[in-house]
This record gives sequence, structure tokens and C-alpha cells, in this order.
Amino acid sequence: MTEMPIVLDGGTGFLKVGYAAQNFPEHQFPSIVGRPILRTEEQGGDIVVKDIMCGDEAAAARSMLQISYPMENGIVKKWDDMQHLWNYTFYEKMKIDPTDRKILLTEPPMNPLKNREQMAEVMLEGYGFGGVYVAIQAVLALYAQGLSSGVVVDSGDGVTHIIPVYESTVLNHHIRRLDVAGRDVTRNLIALLLRRGYALNRTADFETVRQIKEKLAYVSYDLELDKKLSEDTTVLVESYTLPDGRVIRVGSERFEAPECLFQPHLVDVDQPGMAEMLFNCIQGADVDVRSSLYKAIVLSGGSSMYPGLPSRLEKELKQLWLTRVLGGDPERLNKFKVRIEDPPPPETHGVPGWCRPRQFDCRQGRHVGEQAGVAGTGCTRPGQARPAMNELYLGGSWSAPFSLFSCFALFASHVARGFFPVLFFLPPSLIIVDILSSIL
Repeated sequence: MTEMPIVLDGGTGFLKVGYAAQNFPEHQFPSIVGRPILRTEEQGGDIVVKDIMCGDEAAAARSMLQISYPMENGIVKKWDDMQHLWNYTFYEKMKIDPTDRKILLTEPPMNPLKNREQMAEVMLEGYGFGGVYVAIQAVLALYAQGLSSGVVVDSGDGVTHIIPVYESTVLNHHIRRLDVAGRDVTRNLIALLLRRGYALNRTADFETVRQIKEKLAYVSYDLELDKKLSEDTTVLVESYTLPDGRVIRVGSERFEAPECLFQPHLVDVDQPGMAEMLFNCIQGADVDVRSSLYKAIVLSGGSSMYPGLPSRLEKELKQLWLTRVLGGDPERLNKFKVRIEDPPPPETHGVPGWCRPRQFDCRQGRHVGEQAGVAGTGCTRPGQARPAMNELYLGGSWSAPFSLFSCFALFASHVARGFFPVLFFLPPSLIIVDILSSIL
């Protein structure tokens, strides 16, 4: 029986591992390695402290360990510690012999080639795997949704990436990176709670505050409304019991902490927010790709799981489109809108139904050349109603409308055949506006 390949998704904050064809990983644990900071005779409690502790073991004994993070911003920085973490994964968690098995590894976009080569070398030569495949996390996130084109907003613990993918190909030159993610939200929450007067240690209580964040934090849809509610009422206040028995009350901090994802200046990062960066990423892509990107925006990563984040992202995208593309006036597009109908694919280089100069009699104002199937005073076929003047006819039958993107596809196919069927009488920006008016 063929053994199922192993899937290893290594992140800055957590490492996930399991088998292919499973919906959820077998194991998930922190991507940390710890070494004891106390001498053996000074160690107390029931916890057995080893020279090297990884994952869940290190998290349980965090107060007695010097914690190391092998990965930073999704990229391996400390290879010795990373190998300790992999040993813990394969031999203690999975309890497998990796020899001659296959493994799928994930990597962030624009991962350095040297990093990828070293990772494959360790797997093939160090552990003896029979096959290694390295995939970009964003592409896998799209595949999980049954998509091959779209934009992935991957926000983890260390970094947020915005990755456009078109027909399973990552558009590397349009990738955006935001240096604000889950760890920054946790630090921001610690600062907000310190400001309220709670005594918290930025290092020792980091894990506790992370749990508070995961349980209570949310992204505000209307920031001004939530601020007013927090000032005038107690409706947003929640209580949380700390490990030492203290009870703290968390109010406006619940939505103020993750606000740094949309306003990075709150954590001293001079970059656009998540929504603005996503908008710039899509608008920077080619005109005929943008519609596919707007139609499929996929959120992935632990820091994309805040309640309210998808709604806030959609709201800000619409607002950016209205102000930056439409100039704040959506009505100005009405007189430029064009209806485009569905033509059949041409069998030859020429498109049936077009009136050519040699087929037109200037003296009579009529079509001649019945062999082309053109008759009457307009570019219509026999028995066919003449289209309205505000319709743009691409040849063929006048049937159900289709998207302007299909028009670009038809145009590209004709150009490939050496025939230019039509010139679009709209500037590219207006064409895309017409596409997105139906999407947004």
C-alpha cells in the first residue's frame, strides 16, 4: 500500500503537519525552540526540563526557557533550531520513519532560492525522504477554494503578504508585503492594556495576551461608532481571568488592537494598511487580469480570522474604488456604459456579420454581396433585428450579455489568428470600471 505524502506547513508562529487528502492537520504547535535558563537544582515543579525543548513542550515550560524562533517572517533564519523542530515533528509528534516517503513543504512568496535549496537538501539527504515538493502557500490556499485565479491575503504571525495569482501562476512583480501581522497585534494589545493600568510583562505575559487577543479581539466595521460605544456604554466590555487568578476587563482594546492591520502607523510601521495595499496590488495588475483578481479575494492565515475583518476589508475596498477611480462620483459613468453581446467563435479569420468596404454600395447606402450573409441597411443578418444604437456589435447573434472580460479573451484569440476584429471605443479604465460596477 502506498503511504500518503506528508504535508508540512511551517509558519512563523505555528507549524502544521498532517497527511495529504485530510481536511485538517494531524498536529499543530508553536514554532519555538527553548533552552533552560535555570540550573537543574533550581528547577521546580513537575515539568521535566530538557536541554532542547520544542513546540508544545517548550510552550508549557516557557517561564523556565530561553525561547528562540527559528523562522522570521516566514523564512528560516536559524537552521539548527529549525532542524530540532523538524525532529520533534517527525519523531515525537508524527512518530514516523521518513525514509523514502514523500513530503509537501510550503514556503512564502519570493522565498530566497538558497533557502529553498537548503530546505530540500535537509529533507532529501538529512531525513532520507524519497520526494520533496515545495509549493507557495498562496497557490495552495486558492486550490483549497477550488480556484486558479484570485488574490490571497495571507496574514500570519510574522508578516502579511498579498499575492495575486492568475491561472495558477503567481504574479511576483505585484506581490505586496505588509510588516504587520499577528505578533504586532499582540504587542499592540499589551501596550493598550499597560496604558489602562494592568501590570503585564511584555515577554513573560506574551502568551497570555495572545490568548486574550484570540478570544476577545475583533475588527471594527465602523470605528467611530465603536469608539463612541466604548466611551458612553459598557456594552463592549468583556472580562478575562488571568492564569494567576486576576480578572481584567477589556473594552475598547478589543477593536483597537487589530486596527493596526488597517493603520500600520499605530505600531510605528510606515506602510499603507491591508485594504489600501490590496487595492494597489490589484490596480497595478494588467487591465485584463483585474476582474479575475477582484472576483476572488481569499483570506488565509491565523490573523485573517478576526471577526469583522472580511466586512471591513470589503467596505474599504469599495470606498477606495469610489474615491480613487470614480473620483467620488459613481453617476458619471452612466453615459459611458456600453453593452456588449455574446458572439460565437469565428471559424475563419473573418467574423461573419461584419460590413466590409467592398460590400458596401455608397450610392445606395445598402450592403451588397449576399454571399457574406449581410442584407438590409445595417450590419444584421436576414431576419435579425437591428441592434440599438448604443450597443456595440462584435458579430454573431444578439443573445445574452456577457462580461467584458470575455470580450478581451475573444480579442486576444482573434489577434492570435492574425485578425483584429474591433477597436474598443472605451479607454481601458472605463472598461474595467464597467466590469467592477457589477462586482462591487
